Amino acid sequence: MKLDRRTFLLGAAGALVPWRFLDDSPTVEVVQGTLVGTREDGLRVFRGVPFARPPVGPLRFRAPLPPSPWAGKRQATKNAPKAPQVKDEGDEDCLYLNVWAPAEKGSYPVLVWIHGGGNVGGGTAGQSGAAFARDGIVTVVVPYRLGVFGFLELGDLLGPDYKGSGDNGIRDLQAVLQWAQVNIEAFGGDPKRITIAGQSAGGKDVGALMAAPSARGLFSRAIMQSGGGQAVHTHASAQVIEAIVGQNKSDVQRLPYLSMPELLAIGHLIEAEYQGMWPFRVFVGGTFMPQRPVDLVTGKVPLLVGTCRDESITFMNPADAGKPIRAKELTNAPISRISAVEAAYLKSFPGMSEHDRRVRLITAEEYWVPSIRFAEAHAKRKGDTWMYRFDHAGANGFAAHGAEMDFVWNQRPGWNVHETWVAFIKGEKPNWPQYDPGLRATMIYGQGGTTSVVNDPNADERRLWDSIL
Repeated sequence: MKLDRRTFLLGAAGALVPWRFLDDSPTVEVVQGTLVGTREDGLRVFRGVPFARPPVGPLRFRAPLPPSPWAGKRQATKNAPKAPQVKDEGDEDCLYLNVWAPAEKGSYPVLVWIHGGGNVGGGTAGQSGAAFARDGIVTVVVPYRLGVFGFLELGDLLGPDYKGSGDNGIRDLQAVLQWAQVNIEAFGGDPKRITIAGQSAGGKDVGALMAAPSARGLFSRAIMQSGGGQAVHTHASAQVIEAIVGQNKSDVQRLPYLSMPELLAIGHLIEAEYQGMWPFRVFVGGTFMPQRPVDLVTGKVPLLVGTCRDESITFMNPADAGKPIRAKELTNAPISRISAVEAAYLKSFPGMSEHDRRVRLITAEEYWVPSIRFAEAHAKRKGDTWMYRFDHAGANGFAAHGAEMDFVWNQRPGWNVHETWVAFIKGEKPNWPQYDPGLRATMIYGQGGTTSVVNDPNADERRLWDSIL
């Protein structure tokens, strides 16, 4: 048979180039069956991988169950629908993760990334794990149930079968880690070297996982960005939420059977009527989370904690600058104590504008001080702890909420933020002193790429919160 030039060259290339580079459909064998992914820029990528059974029908408002096996080859090439959010967007059948893995076989460290969004929004579709995978890290980007579907405690309304439903979003994340323990080796990951990381609500969820007794041993390192461990629901505050639900639904027993849009409408009602920011948060007092994460954290795994200097500018209405702070703007502190804090800020920062002073106060209340408290608790329990703050201001003059994320995910060069995360995930120590309640060493990522280590930055401001948070 006569070969044309194209056929000959392709055949010659096949003889010289390893098979893995010609295969555009990499496969892996997980416990549940065979997955077929894609090859993108030399990386193996698997999207829409089930880590739990669909939480629908009788499994709505229930703890996640392990995924069911499948026959044949399952295509893992498309993002799964996001969790229900914003009116009627999303799909309750949402518990599917995405994996980016290096092309070569190996035993790589693993990053499990938890998105933010106030536990009411966000998803996996907009986050690529390629940057970390190119650095030799198997990267897993995960979803979890949001809003009423994952963080509505129904034990008092629907009976003992539903106790702990307010923790289901965190239980979903624990299910990811349980899945990884038995399956991540198939992707080249080392189950003994898993780092959990998250930003904003994802950072708070990292704190919850660090505290949950049943999640211990499922990961070896943690990164908390703009998180904390105090934003929780107790039985008392959960009952406030239940009262909002109960007064607007004459037959609460129908809750498990309502349509997705009806439940989303209840979620929006809760957000509107709850006197505080972010009403969907981990529930404490049950068997899954007996106490606040800040009180339960053990110090067993190394922890990297970060915040941004001016986080709350993202949520600030300039027209509110001269008004008293409302409960609706607060996440952790009781409104009854805030007037005293406002007076203390005015005395401490008399030359600062009302707007900037408000940004500083609310940033401290929701992100900075809770992050400090978590770092303190972790360090006091003999945990290796490092802290940083991102101070580089954008075009608006502020280092806003999420400002460091482009640098973490290597979208923009500068400050070696991405490199610091990579080194930490691989088991190395950051190149600045550990955090402790004495010196409080903090890496400051400053303007224009500058870095400096500052002991107890803004100490006078921090002390204003000593009797509040």
